[in-house]
This record gives sequence, structure tokens and C-alpha cells, in this order.
Amino acid sequence: MEQKLSQVIKAIEEAFDDVPFPRTTVHEAELVDDTTFRNVTDVEIEKAIQMDKVSHWNEVQFEHLEECEAALSHIEEDGFKFYIPAFMILGLKKLVVEDEGSTTLDQVVFHLTHLDVYTSSKICQLNDPQKKSVCIFLRYLNNLENVDYYTDIPKSLESYWDKFCE
Repeated sequence: MEQKLSQVIKAIEEAFDDVPFPRTTVHEAELVDDTTFRNVTDVEIEKAIQMDKVSHWNEVQFEHLEECEAALSHIEEDGFKFYIPAFMILGLKKLVVEDEGSTTLDQVVFHLTHLDVYTSSKICQLNDPQKKSVCIFLRYLNNLENVDYYTDIPKSLESYWDKFCE
């Protein structure tokens, strides 16, 4: 069954509705990426924490997610669970507006389709309804005619995600 964009977003919103705020924020995780080439100060860390004070993931500003595209690589499991729905919805909305993918969407798809030990530790924290919403998200992208460059989606659907859509 082909999903409409609004149905995909609704599935994501419902599945991730009650996810608690994480120990590590998206800006903190982005700073971890920065530590590969410079020292990060305690002041920067505190500022990052304050920037991300929200009570629900749907309150996260899209601009903050766009600033923190490397964060998905460094964020802890609870942060992944908190922020992935916001990243998925941002990626979908950018796809509709720009009629092509974006770096944000690329990062989301990468982290949901490259199921190595590291990303699997994050994905295993998702419950079945959340995994189903990821499956719906990936199927939606896989069925778009103008998005044929996410070649890892079919393989990851077949090997892992499809079972959650049944």
C-alpha cells in the first residue's frame, strides 16, 4: 500500500509521541564531532545543552537539526530515539520543498539503512511501533520516482525493516 506523505508523518508522530528527553542533546553530539579537530570548552557544552531544552522532540527547531547533521553519528541511544523522528520529518519536508534529497535526509537514510554494530545498538532501542514507522518512512522514500539514489533502502527493507510493516 502506497502511503501519502501526511500518513507517513502521522505514523512517525504517533509512534514516537512519548519519548523522554535524552541525556545527550543534538548540539552536544555535534560537539563530539568537533572534538576530532579542536578542543571543546565546558562553556560550549553548557551552551549546547541550553539550546536544546525542549519538552518534546516535535519542538526541536529544524534549523538546529540542520546545524547538527553529524550528530546522528555521535548521539547516544536515547538521543537517537528522541531526535530521529524530528530528523525523519525534516528530511521528508525538505524533500517536498526542494524536490530532491538533502544532506539531512542523506544522514537519516544512512543511519537507518547501514545496520552495523554501532547503528544497530541505537535501532534496537526502538519499540515495534517506532520500527514500523521507520519502515513506513523507508518504504515511502523507496517508492518515490524522483528519489532513486538511496540504493541501500531496498536491501535494508528486505533484510530488516519490512517485518515491522506486516
